[in-house]
Amino acid sequence: MFASQFPELTFNNLLNKLCDTCRIDDTYFICQHDNMKKVADMLEGVHGLSLKSRYGFCL
Repeated sequence: MFASQFPELTFNNLLNKLCDTCRIDDTYFICQHDNMKKVADMLEGVHGLSLKSRYGFCL
């Protein structure tokens, strides 16, 4: 799993890393992820959420 390779990253930083890694060029990239990052920031203070739960809230 992608996240297990970067255990020190916050969820928001993990989303950034995923988007950067998935970018092929200016044509192929993960679009409209700004809202996901805003929600991820809000969830940083919530302890005990799994990665799956955090991702679910961001969708």
